[in-house]
Parts: sequence; C-alpha cells; structure tokens
Amino acid sequence: MAGTPRITLIFTLVLFFTFSMGLFLVFLEEGASWRSLPWTGIVALFLVALAAGFLEIRFPSEATFDFTADAAIALAIGIILGPFWGPILVMISTLILDLIMRREAFKLTVNVLNLGFSTLVAAVVYQVISSGNPSPFSNTESLVALVLASVVYATANTSILALIVSPVIGTSAIHMWLSNIRPFTVELVTLPSLGGIIPVLYLEHPLAPALFIVPLVGPFLAFRALRQVEEETRATIESLADALEQRDQYTHQHSIRVTGYAAAILDQIPHIPFEVRETILSAARIHDVGKVAISDIALNKPGKLNEDEWREIQRHAAIGGRIVEHLAIYREQATIVRNHHERWDGGGYPDGLKGDEIPFGSRVIAVADTFDAMTSDRAYRPGMSASVAMSIISRESGLQFDPQVVTALERALEQGANVIPRTEPASVAKQPWAADQATGVFTS
Repeated sequence: MAGTPRITLIFTLVLFFTFSMGLFLVFLEEGASWRSLPWTGIVALFLVALAAGFLEIRFPSEATFDFTADAAIALAIGIILGPFWGPILVMISTLILDLIMRREAFKLTVNVLNLGFSTLVAAVVYQVISSGNPSPFSNTESLVALVLASVVYATANTSILALIVSPVIGTSAIHMWLSNIRPFTVELVTLPSLGGIIPVLYLEHPLAPALFIVPLVGPFLAFRALRQVEEETRATIESLADALEQRDQYTHQHSIRVTGYAAAILDQIPHIPFEVRETILSAARIHDVGKVAISDIALNKPGKLNEDEWREIQRHAAIGGRIVEHLAIYREQATIVRNHHERWDGGGYPDGLKGDEIPFGSRVIAVADTFDAMTSDRAYRPGMSASVAMSIISRESGLQFDPQVVTALERALEQGANVIPRTEPASVAKQPWAADQATGVFTS
C-alpha cells in the first residue's frame, strides 16, 4: 500500500471498523449458529455469485464504476441469509474471485469490505421493513422493502468507491460520484428485479438459484460481441489518429509514445482503478484527433506561429472532444481529449480550467504530451535529452502541470521507463532551449 494517499487509507480503516461493528451488533441482536445454516442453498448461492464474477456481465456505461450482476446477487444473498451470514458469504465469494484474478492486496481489501458492508446495510433495511418476510414479491410491504434495500445498496456501494478512489486520482468524491450517476441509476432500476427473483427461486427449492447461471450466459455472449464492436470502433479511430500524424514526419507515432508515457505515469500512482486507467490510455491514443480540422500550413510551419496560426492550432483540442463525444465508447474520453491542454494554474485552453477542475486524465496526458514533444526532433530544432526535458517540466510543476503527475513521471524515468527508443542528437547539450510558444512550455 506504499504511495496510497493517507485519506484513502483512513476511509478504508473507517469502513473496516464500521462494517465490523455493524456485523457485531447484528450478531448480538440475532445470534448466529453455523450448525443451522442451509448448506445446500448456500452452495447454490455461492456458485451463482462465482458465475456472475467469472462471466463479467457488465451493463453498458461510460462511467468509472460499472454495474454488474454481482450487485443483484449480493443483494439477494443478503435477503435470503440475513444481515449476518449474507455479508459473510458475499465477502468469501468476492475474496475468492479477486484472488483468482490476482488483484493487488489493497484493491482486494476494498472490494471485499465494500460489497460486504453494502450487503449488510441493505439486508438490515429489508429485514426491518419487511418484518423478515423471505419473499420480496409476496406483499406490498416486502416489495417496498426490496426497493428501499436496493437504493441503500446502490448508494453505499457507489459512495464508498467514490470516497476511497477519488483521492487516488486527484478529484473530489462528490464529483466522482456525480460522474457515475448513470450506473447508479441502472442499479436502482435493475437491483429490485434481479435481486428479487433469486429469493423467490430459493423458496421453491434451495438449489433453484443455481438455475440463474443459465440466463447469465446469454447476456455474457451478447456483451462480449458488443465489446468486439467497441474494439473495432476504437481501432478505426486510432488508425485515423495515426494517419493524421503521418502528415508530418516529426510527429509520426507521437500518440503511441504519449500513451506509453501516460502508462508509465499511471504505473507510479498506486491503486488507479482499471477502468480509469483504460479510459486515460485510450484518450491518450487519440488526443490529437482534432488536428484533422487544422490546416497543414499551421500544423507544419517550421518556426514560431503567428497569432492567427496559434489560435487555429488551439482549436484542435475542442474539435477533438466534439468528434469523439458522438461515439458512446468515447464519451468519457471526450472530456479528457478536450482538456488536455489546460494548465494547472488556469491559463490553458479551451475552457481555462484550473487545478482539480481539470480531468485527471487530461493532467496525465498534458505531462506525457509535453515530454514527448520536447524529446522529439522538429523541423526547427532537434529533440532534447530526457533529463533536460524533465528538468523543464519540473520547473513548471504547480504552474502548467499537476505536481502529482510530474512526480510520477520523474519516478518512472528514474526507474528506466522507455517507451520507444530514440537516438538523441549529439548536439543536445549545446542547444539553447526555449518554449515552442509563449503561452506554454512545449506542445505537440
């Protein structure tokens, strides 16, 4: 857990103690004997939980947190087994899945605690309101209890993730939660139906919930086909970005290198969620796609741009954002692409965002983009060495760039990060370097 923000560790510890206390209070109130457990039903529920995890059925969403069938199954287990054994079974199945998927220890801990706590509070709400009725659809009282338990589960799940993850990527918990309002809404709609069906099956026969695995296969195959279409669309847009860079021999493979540097930066910032990382890297690959609307005269001019030409170049960030926002798989990336030339001090473009207002992905790409621009040969200057480029970027830490991201790049270079080997010109040390433009250090 080295490098984890202190506030993230504090939130995780608070979650652990709160969950432990809640489980202890439920035990004192109800008691719990493992001898009386319905082991046949527990095995069936455990298999369903594992199947949902392995099949990775995800409802379409451009947000950071995806809603999966796991949530509905966890809610159902809480309703069936109650607020003590329900969370324990959910935690065990989550632990086994995360171990099989080889998730790092901290992410595994957060997942187990989050799902266990969400199941606990949802099960308590259902038990209190329904008076312990095992069938969610048997009467109005139980149906209301199911809906309210679903709201509580979804709110607890997304809020905990926002609190723990937001400090890692340098944004506020409220902003992260609001940016994920769509999967939260999907949960509210889907949890009562899926989460209510399994308890009904269980009442018919303890092994009946295992039948729920069968209908999970269909959506899994459908969403796998959807992911293939998304990958083909992504490949097409990336090919367009590569074709644009071939207009200028000096920027050939620029986006590929920027993506590599962005990955090296993210490797130094621990516990970045996988979805966040992939979103940033896919945005880095196409960050300059807006240059399709920029003239060759301004784009390839061998020297300093005049005011009109510089204004035209600046348009590419906003244009790129508008191009990709029309594609569902790039809607989250669209904001990152649009704002990758914003400055930490608020002097960037196109929106003049400042500090944490700038999307985290845009801050990462800004540093990676600048580093590659400075170390690449241009028509009017040779590329500089990595050490010289890094010293200039470090001076701009807190001005043009997010200090956290600058520090991450420094660590990556110290550890030998090398995206694409390049031959550095022998005259590097003798060049009097200056900014490409007066409004920024270096840009591509």
